[in-house]
Amino acid sequence: MDAKRKAEKSLLKMIEDMPAPVFLPITDKNDALIMRLKDEGLISGWRGAAVTGEELCDGALTASGRALLRELERAEEEETSIGFLKKHRFAIYKWVFGLVSGLVALWLAKLIWK
Repeated sequence: MDAKRKAEKSLLKMIEDMPAPVFLPITDKNDALIMRLKDEGLISGWRGAAVTGEELCDGALTASGRALLRELERAEEEETSIGFLKKHRFAIYKWVFGLVSGLVALWLAKLIWK
């Protein structure tokens, strides 16, 4: 997973985990990401300034934002070896059972031909 996707996932996860309303401080680092997510309809909310002078975004995840977050979490899990095994478990089962059934067939054939 590239850095852009990881940044999206961490921001969406932070919004999902925080109790409502979520006030995200807008910095130079995350300004473009927050605006892009708002433009794509992944988060909703408004942008304003706090009494302290810092700029905040009151955000909430939309349904498409939740779907993207689930997809990013699934993709991240698939990159691990356990995720790979989970994804391909039926092909692995088929291979193992095919190998075992072949060995059992050879063993039975050997017993019959004696």
